Amino acid sequence: MDRIRSRGKGRQARRNIQRASYRVPQQWRDRAGQVAQALAALFFGFWQTLPDLPRRVRLLFLIKGWSWRIRFGLFAVLSVLLLWLVVSKSYLAYVEDAGSTTGLDPIDSEDYLSLAERRLRIRAAETSPPAQAAETSPFPQTAEAAPPRQAAESSPQAPGPVPNPITAELGNKARAQAVALLAQRPLDARSLRILGELAVSAGNQGKAATLMQAAARRSLRETAALVWLTGEHFKRGEFDKTAHYADALLRTRPQLVGQVTPVLARMAENKDAAGVLKDLLAANPPWRRAFFSSLPRNVSDARTPLDLLLSLREKPTPPGPADLRAYLNFLIKHGFYEVAYYAWLQFLPPEQLSGIGFLYNGSFETESSKLPFDWVIGSGSGVTIDVIPPPEDQTQKALYIEFGYGRVNLRGVTQMIMLSPGTYQLRGKYKGEVTGRRGLRWRIACAGGRRLGRSDMVLGTKPEWQQFKFSFTVPDRDCRAQKVSLVLDSRSASERFVTGSIWYDDLEISRDQPAATPSSESP
Repeated sequence: MDRIRSRGKGRQARRNIQRASYRVPQQWRDRAGQVAQALAALFFGFWQTLPDLPRRVRLLFLIKGWSWRIRFGLFAVLSVLLLWLVVSKSYLAYVEDAGSTTGLDPIDSEDYLSLAERRLRIRAAETSPPAQAAETSPFPQTAEAAPPRQAAESSPQAPGPVPNPITAELGNKARAQAVALLAQRPLDARSLRILGELAVSAGNQGKAATLMQAAARRSLRETAALVWLTGEHFKRGEFDKTAHYADALLRTRPQLVGQVTPVLARMAENKDAAGVLKDLLAANPPWRRAFFSSLPRNVSDARTPLDLLLSLREKPTPPGPADLRAYLNFLIKHGFYEVAYYAWLQFLPPEQLSGIGFLYNGSFETESSKLPFDWVIGSGSGVTIDVIPPPEDQTQKALYIEFGYGRVNLRGVTQMIMLSPGTYQLRGKYKGEVTGRRGLRWRIACAGGRRLGRSDMVLGTKPEWQQFKFSFTVPDRDCRAQKVSLVLDSRSASERFVTGSIWYDDLEISRDQPAATPSSESP
């Protein structure tokens, strides 16, 4: 079917040539324009470099006794000579030499380029990573953060996409057709890229690099060329060029961040390449947030992303909550609570860091960053949760929850905390009116799910602020981190029919006694 379609395209091309036979061929006009541009460039370039020429050569153009005709004639002869050198020694001549072994007509009935492109699977290169991530888990299987690994001293290996082998006949025909197209359209990046892939399939890495770089210079949309160059320069240890092509690739194809991140992650863990990556991230490229989201899954040390984030802390564009969220969530998921808590503290403003306690932002005066160690307010149906000033004091803020009519789905309000073993007390105040079979209550549980304590259920009408408190004990084993949650204590779907509204404020956790007494409270 492809062969029939290709033959149809060839016949149509010949018809177009016959219709245009009475006109000056387009390629002649293109060549004339190229020659004119080259002459203009040579003219301006010559006069710009005239002061750098040897003194005797400058005298040929500056002798006052010569007429302008002699000078112009001499300049024209030199221009033609220079133009011939450019054409004969140019990159196009280099490419043409690669396809001179075949006698294929520039206009052929077969579209060998597309056929070779399919065989080489170039179009599938957008889903081929320039380097494979480690097959092992990115984090050690221990409770504590592992010490950082030393980067390999040898040059890392990260080959580009490996094309499928093609026959020598198809390769020669596709190469000749690409050269013919380049003779007509010297800026055709697709032809240069396919020639580069053919060179890769033939094992000629030097020629492939030249062709791929030429394709990338003409168009940054040549994704396969950028992927190959990123991997090839990384394999050679040329980290500046690796960062350049990775940046260009992610700016034009941001959806490939998951495929490019393994290369950048290995740069971050290489002492010779980490500085290059940090400089690139300091410029705040548009793909930085997605990169930090993908980075934790591709590193061998839990602290590698933290090193990158800390290097940006004093830059004009420091990391924001969105840059930190994926990293902290990933650390918590893998049990690295201490590293996550330490990383979160590093990016708190000094005025907030000085007043931090067992529970952060218990008065809700600071806007939530939605990070795990701050208040995370979940969305839900039939309920509105917000932090707004209460009616009696517009200078303060409080947590406000309003239920609609019908069944509600309260996702809850949560915060991760880090308490050492011991007995504690959570207290606060509330007011409002809640109507339903079940009400709201605060719960505290270990990060693994073991419940430690809960408040009384709030149900009914409380028009004035009411105090509440309850005690809980953190055991000395298997509870390195805890979670505070506000939930609707329903046990079935019928108990989620709730109406009304409620306010919470001035939440605080304090220690009851220093001694640890492991125990838990049943729900």
